[in-house]
Amino acid sequence: MSVVFELKLLIFFSSVASEDFDVICLTETWLCEQINSSDLFEDRYLVFRKERDSSTSSCKRGGGVIIAIKKNISASQIHVPLIDLECIWISVKLILGKKLLLCVLYLPPASGIDRYNKFFDCFDRFGSFENMFICGDFNLSINNNFNDSYCLYPTLRELLNFMHLFNMKQINKILNCNDKYLDFILSNINSCDIAIRHSDRPLVTEDFHHPELSIFMQFVPARTNKSTDHVLKNDFKRADFPLLWYSIREIDWNFLLTFSDVDDAVYNFYNCIDDVFARTVPLKRAITKKSPFW
Repeated sequence: MSVVFELKLLIFFSSVASEDFDVICLTETWLCEQINSSDLFEDRYLVFRKERDSSTSSCKRGGGVIIAIKKNISASQIHVPLIDLECIWISVKLILGKKLLLCVLYLPPASGIDRYNKFFDCFDRFGSFENMFICGDFNLSINNNFNDSYCLYPTLRELLNFMHLFNMKQINKILNCNDKYLDFILSNINSCDIAIRHSDRPLVTEDFHHPELSIFMQFVPARTNKSTDHVLKNDFKRADFPLLWYSIREIDWNFLLTFSDVDDAVYNFYNCIDDVFARTVPLKRAITKKSPFW
């Protein structure tokens, strides 16, 4: 392992430790068995990995995907045998008995249509999920209008058929440096429950072909251990107000003008504010009393 790669691991570990993401999804990790998950994430995360299998791939290096999810969220991996895809499927339990299917995928450049169809066919095995969320690098270079590229790629036609079958939409609107999409986010979740923006705090030096995304989802996951949950609230007495002011000032609020629905705009506005609070205002345990305040 090179010194540069070791340094990148240290930077990534430090960046993750300073944030409070519930879920982290990565593609093109370039990891191998010799690199432990503990080199990347603290103990608060449960880490699911899929490295490139050099015995089934013509490319010996590169690729690989990761999903890291907080241990207090009830989640389990869905194993699909005999599938040589760089992909992970996770079932996340939500409240009221609902489930979320979370998937991260990396498809190498120039993958044949059979490889895409192999991925699409896997979903026939998963049964019923009310909520589905797929993210990753599909390596289909699509311009700003997703549907305009329909005739250009036979693979894209298969992708759109898959999306229509499961009532999903491509909801990533963050273009890369070439004004293209390489990273897709496919979901059947109501757009009011998801906000996606270009992250202003990348975990490592950003590849401008793959903008790092911050995704906010309005879901309440089932907890693995309710006895350890506490009511928390922001402790503004210990807030880093200079950083809070700077973070709000640096947000390009013009993206709110792209929403035609005022409710969507307000929801995304508050998501940005909540994200700033998460980075600048520590939490404290709220004091709960059994008797009324009077």
